[in-house]
Amino acid sequence: MDKSQLATLASQFPMDPIHLAPASIVLSSQHLGLQSVRFWWRQAPLVEWDIPPTTQHVVVVRLQNAAKLIYTHNDRYYEGPSHKGDTLILPAGQPRFWYVEGLNSLCIALDPGFVQRVALETCDVDPGRVELLNFCSTHDLVLNSIAQLFLTELRTDSMGGAAVC
Repeated sequence: MDKSQLATLASQFPMDPIHLAPASIVLSSQHLGLQSVRFWWRQAPLVEWDIPPTTQHVVVVRLQNAAKLIYTHNDRYYEGPSHKGDTLILPAGQPRFWYVEGLNSLCIALDPGFVQRVALETCDVDPGRVELLNFCSTHDLVLNSIAQLFLTELRTDSMGGAAVC
């Protein structure tokens, strides 16, 4: 994908990331009505997406190896394999191109306002200075563990564990 195609995508109205290829979503937290943090499990044999800007940041954690991943964002380009546990961080408001053979990932959407509030409340950082950086195929054990917990919650449909009266 060339710069003119990304520029065309950038001019599109931002979309909610969960609405991108809804047929690939196996399970999601959508029915819970969560606003600040949402998550879903995606599977598809092959995807090729021109992604317009999104309204939320998305953290993608690979649940299995993929033979090929092509990812274009601004001036960054990645082509190669993607491994189980690899993490991609996709900031809101930025277009990108994505091609993957063997999509099996857990996606965690974070509202930008929520990220800024957390920065202010937990780190006493000016929210205007908070920036989520784009990463492609980094490996983070903490994010991988969180993704596995969210996936377990989705599979068991017992958000937060059993209710006690």
